[in-house]
Amino acid sequence: MMHGVVLALALGLAWGIRCYPVTATGAWGQRWRRALAQLVTPPLFILMAAMAVIWMGPTGQMGDPISFWLARGVWLAAGAGLGYLGWQGGRTVRRLKQHPEVTVPGFGPVREIPSEVPFAAQMGFWHSQTVVATGLQQCLDAEHLTAVLWHERAHAQYRDTFWFFWLGWLRWCSRWLPQTPELWQELLLLRELRADRLAAQKVSPLVLAEALLQTAGWQASPVTVGASDRLTERIEALLADSPPPEASPIPWTIAFSLLPLLCIPFHF
Repeated sequence: MMHGVVLALALGLAWGIRCYPVTATGAWGQRWRRALAQLVTPPLFILMAAMAVIWMGPTGQMGDPISFWLARGVWLAAGAGLGYLGWQGGRTVRRLKQHPEVTVPGFGPVREIPSEVPFAAQMGFWHSQTVVATGLQQCLDAEHLTAVLWHERAHAQYRDTFWFFWLGWLRWCSRWLPQTPELWQELLLLRELRADRLAAQKVSPLVLAEALLQTAGWQASPVTVGASDRLTERIEALLADSPPPEASPIPWTIAFSLLPLLCIPFHF
């Protein structure tokens, strides 16, 4: 019976945290901590509650076979999602190696993909690679292309492909909870703002803003994914010439998700 209560409390608290309004106000660090805590804490809380129930097992005076198998199902589903996302990422990296590596003057080596859609991206896991489409090279001159590539290099410096793989897994695990898409889009925007500010130390912020505007006319471009006000916010942040965030703060509230593990010593 106790095990079922643990799972029910975890579900209720996770839902309640996600019902808190998503606000895009405040400094970058405040917004990052708030969005990260709201996205990460609920699924982790449920996973930790399921782990505690599995650890305690189906026997004992507080044991509940139904809750035990439900908890195992939670982790099997989460593991299946992790495996699927890992398989997708591995397939993308293998396909990436089939494309030639070229050197962009003033930047360095990149992987070139034949595509009319103008885009650049980081692909990989811990050690990511910069990918640029031929359409982007035709759309931008050398100065603006270099600015976009330095933006992508900033993603590599922050290991965004690695960290957002795990955040994407937690997003997948909690896609049924309220406000998952809104929180994900907020974190993606904050990630882009951070990369813009670091890239602005290597190139002119005005040049990078111009490159964003030049590619914004392509509806399929990753730059324009989301509402137009997100592009406006990025450009305004570049023109404001604000300093880049010093670090990616991890909210202490994420430790709250470990509380279900405290039930284990009291099991009998």
